[in-house]
Amino acid sequence: MSVKIITLDLDGTLMSPDHLTVSKRNREALKAAHDKGVKITISTGRTLSIMGDVCVQVPQVDYVMYSNGAAVLDRRENKNIYSRLMDWDICSGILDYLNANPVFYEVYVDGFSYVQPDKAEYFIDDLLPKEFVDSLLGNMNACDDVKKAVSGHSIEKITVYSGDKEVLSRMWKHFEGMENISLASSMHANMEITKAGVDKGTALDGMCKKLGIDKNEAMCFGDAGNDIPMLKYAGYSFAMGNGTDECKRAAKHVTLSNAEDGVADAIEKFILNKK
Repeated sequence: MSVKIITLDLDGTLMSPDHLTVSKRNREALKAAHDKGVKITISTGRTLSIMGDVCVQVPQVDYVMYSNGAAVLDRRENKNIYSRLMDWDICSGILDYLNANPVFYEVYVDGFSYVQPDKAEYFIDDLLPKEFVDSLLGNMNACDDVKKAVSGHSIEKITVYSGDKEVLSRMWKHFEGMENISLASSMHANMEITKAGVDKGTALDGMCKKLGIDKNEAMCFGDAGNDIPMLKYAGYSFAMGNGTDECKRAAKHVTLSNAEDGVADAIEKFILNKK
């Protein structure tokens, strides 16, 4: 079967090591694939307001799967074609627990990120390039009481950060016992909480069914733990050369690193038939 849709993780995958730019080679490969009729999807743990200008750099993007697959936006129609959000009654208790612990956290609601300044001391700002971190922080909504600000809303995702491995491990074990949530991680110092059954794989499956695309016609790229479900799902799946060992085991192929334009390299070989 030929490829009909490409799904791309951002950080560590499509994005250059600065987490802000898409290389010329990657942009050109995606445009050439799109010109051949292949749909382009971004699949990210970020929510819409902290996507940056990715879609400006790659205007061919048709869909954005955001918040680890909690929702999928059709950019052309400007509406969601898929969503699975956490109910408020679940999130209320989670936020109480987070407020009682030494962690920084974000709550994603309606495409926006909400944070509390009094938790800023726990933010791990040396995991990512400073310019990227500054860009993220500049697009977060700071409020004295996140729980009050988002009360009653359905939640896309809650992301928790801690530089203390023991704290993060204890919290992971605490949440692991809850039946109505899913846990994932995109880096060693974070934990991402979504509705049970929500991940990039289930979102890609829901989107493919909506679009009438077989999973064997789907190509995807990723580098971290939260990418594994979609790497296992897609017929053409690629772990980045800089990806985790677990990610590489889950994928059907391993491409070059994000610093070496691994996305473009695979597209050129498997879709554009370049040797």
